[in-house]
Amino acid sequence: MKKVLFFAFGISTMNGVAQLTLERQAIACFGLNYSSDYVISSTAGQVSYTTAASNNGFLTQGFHQPDEVNTIQLALEVFGTDCSDLFDVQITSVSGCEDLDGLTVLWNNTEGSMTQSGLPAHTMITLNTASGCSYTTWINLSTHPSIVVASCELEFYNYLSPNNDGDNDAWFINNIDNEEVKTANVQIFNRWGVLVWEGNQYDNTQVVWKGKSSNGLDLPDGTYYYLATINDKKYNGYVELLR
Repeated sequence: MKKVLFFAFGISTMNGVAQLTLERQAIACFGLNYSSDYVISSTAGQVSYTTAASNNGFLTQGFHQPDEVNTIQLALEVFGTDCSDLFDVQITSVSGCEDLDGLTVLWNNTEGSMTQSGLPAHTMITLNTASGCSYTTWINLSTHPSIVVASCELEFYNYLSPNNDGDNDAWFINNIDNEEVKTANVQIFNRWGVLVWEGNQYDNTQVVWKGKSSNGLDLPDGTYYYLATINDKKYNGYVELLR
């Protein structure tokens, strides 16, 4: 009487490549067992022996793996601030696959680009190519070796040169646009203490001082003084206006 050979099947992934594991539950005599689409062969455990085959593919037993599995590797740059728990990430290089045509990048299962903003600390990155290369990994952005953390401390420039040369044409407050800033009122005074300009919700773009008075006239060169009330905290100093 011919004894029956039983297998337990399990599927897992490694670097995005499906792995099918066959574990013997009961070992009988060597031989062939026929079952629907597969022919399963009982062996003594050769690591490169084909244990199951069909028209659609084959399975191997032991520790044998496919000879040519393309796996993508990538390098990242991570940027954060000390006032936010979100991060910006740029993929600087992709390697490990000869053909990168059709490369897609998924950030936490949402398709994006090589640069992505506003990511949580624990982020999943998935890359796929049209040729079948793939890569999936979880990354803790807060502890990534390449992370650059910028300060959110406010910094007030003390020079303004509104001559449309693209350099210091407007008066900037560094980090005024960070998410912790809820209110920002800025007042500009001349050397006699007269209020010459005021802006609410100062943001360096739409609300920004460019050396003009509140009525839109150019102010003369000289020293001006600012009083900024940001999140109910007051800051003051001077600005040199020179066209």
